[in-house]
Amino acid sequence: MYENFFFKTFIVSFFFSQGLGGKAGERVMELFQVEYIGQLRKYSLDALQTSMGEKDGYWLFNLTRGIETTAVNSRNLYKTISASKNFPGKTCLDTIDKIRIWCHNLAEEIFNRLEKDRAE
Repeated sequence: MYENFFFKTFIVSFFFSQGLGGKAGERVMELFQVEYIGQLRKYSLDALQTSMGEKDGYWLFNLTRGIETTAVNSRNLYKTISASKNFPGKTCLDTIDKIRIWCHNLAEEIFNRLEKDRAE
């Protein structure tokens, strides 16, 4: 199987706290006495599945070999986009005209964010 330079030098050097983290990462580190994801590579699929369960063992086995089968999902548009402004001290909104100007600016900023998001 072809393995690229990026995988050999980068992914396998991840600490568990960077790659898995949480309880799963702590469990793997304790069970296998490893600190880096790449150190699991010496374990067989059977050994990983026996210790971690069929599904998680299979996933770890593939992870250490640069194999990922999870489908890539397209990015959906955000359901909400917001913007906020603060008006302390001398910038306070103390007249109707100032309020109108800032409401217009706020609406324009939100509109621009929506347009940018749709373009991506």
